[in-house]
Amino acid sequence: MTSYYQIIMDKIFFSDGRLDQFREPIIRLFEQLECTYNSTFPEEAIKEIIRKRKDCEHKLTAVRYSLTLIQAEIDQKISGKEAREYSEMIKNGICREAELKNEVLIYETEAFLFQVKSSLDILVQLLKNIPSYKILSSGGTTDRESFDIDQSSKKKSTVQKIRDANDPALADYLEAEIDLWIRDLNKLRNEITHRSGLQGFTSFVYVSNIGSLVDPKMPDGTAVDRYCEDVYTKLFTLFQKVITEFVIPKIPIK
Repeated sequence: MTSYYQIIMDKIFFSDGRLDQFREPIIRLFEQLECTYNSTFPEEAIKEIIRKRKDCEHKLTAVRYSLTLIQAEIDQKISGKEAREYSEMIKNGICREAELKNEVLIYETEAFLFQVKSSLDILVQLLKNIPSYKILSSGGTTDRESFDIDQSSKKKSTVQKIRDANDPALADYLEAEIDLWIRDLNKLRNEITHRSGLQGFTSFVYVSNIGSLVDPKMPDGTAVDRYCEDVYTKLFTLFQKVITEFVIPKIPIK
């Protein structure tokens, strides 16, 4: 039985205990936003911050769970000997390489990319309810703000809006993260949005001349599990830094 629950009106909601191991560090991070309850913010802003805090927890947990599925799928790999039993063509080395396409892994990796970008979008929606970052609201909408990577002819990027909010330190930090990993991830996410898959992604590849299996690779040649582990670490660190170093100091307590 899980220890995580929530009471809304006359109904109690219990969380799935199987995810507690992933959820715990994420919940601890966002518990720091409980100081909002005693802030001088408008009541409506407090309600939205609480709601978006829950959305952020949900999305980060989804990313962490996707990573677990990817790791488990890769761990189930077969041996080179087992790969040769797929067909006579592989056994006889008709081609230099034979890719054993793992569509479960492909779909899980695509889901991971979508969830990471969605997490960044939800972070922006949380930030815009902090009065200092109200400028992040676009067109007066409530739930449509997104983490815009670059400035377009129609609207400013997230970083530029934060600069306009007179917070160059946060703008510089996010700009560095965009250059470090977010822009590349966004390109991958856009590619699977408009195409049927990532060009250059490989599942398990049997190499005839060495008689063994090569683990799944991202288009740039990075091992899929290592890439996803690195991205999750960077994403969690980004949330941690933004919440503790930029958001909480801007919450005035009564």
